[in-house]
Amino acid sequence: ATATGSRLGTVCQRLLRRANIDVLVVRNPDAALASGPIVVGVDGSPRSFGGLITAMAWARKWGVPLHVVAAFDPDFHHVAFRRIAGVLSEAAAKVFRFKEQEALHETVINDGLAKIYQSHLQVARSLAHEHGTEITCELLSGKPHVALHEYARKLSPSLLVLGRRGVHADPELDIGGNAEALVRDVDCAVLLSERQQVPRADVVAETTTSFTEEAEQILAKVPSFARGMARTAVLRHAHALGHTVI
Repeated sequence: ATATGSRLGTVCQRLLRRANIDVLVVRNPDAALASGPIVVGVDGSPRSFGGLITAMAWARKWGVPLHVVAAFDPDFHHVAFRRIAGVLSEAAAKVFRFKEQEALHETVINDGLAKIYQSHLQVARSLAHEHGTEITCELLSGKPHVALHEYARKLSPSLLVLGRRGVHADPELDIGGNAEALVRDVDCAVLLSERQQVPRADVVAETTTSFTEEAEQILAKVPSFARGMARTAVLRHAHALGHTVI
């Protein structure tokens, strides 16, 4: 703790925001990272899978358990659209077709959110199999930083690994909100991953699957902040069924 009561010093905070490489924040220098277990949070972003690759190498080297968790927020849809509704004028709402967008988002995202995050764990299992590493997977429900914090509190890992920015982050963002909250709040060491890994299954699906113009138009109706996640979910589903045209 610092003199001001913050759990992170000012130098650490500035470094977290400005570094463009992996950053390891060690909370307690006397606690051995190699004591394990290691927890990795995945959200479908390349940085979260990049962190998983690093964590698997360390887990094998140290011979410690590796837990991979994915946390989805069941209230994501409702919060997002309440925020949009609060800034739209009546005329803008008509152009945006707010009610139609909300209904579509309810169908594409909210109803299948658990399945999407479960698919991230399936990808993690596939990566672990490729690297000859055993992992334990768990799907968590709740705001990601709260759910992961509670999971870490119960498990008491030596290390938590997170992508510096998450799946919904804008390209200009320096650090994701969940990552920043967790590195501040958890008691263990935290590795913020800048390393990126696009799982082979996603690469194959993206390069061998084509979207018809009609499918692209439907995806275009999904709000931009959720469109990438929806596209990934559709690609994975089509690839698993052996389809090459959507």
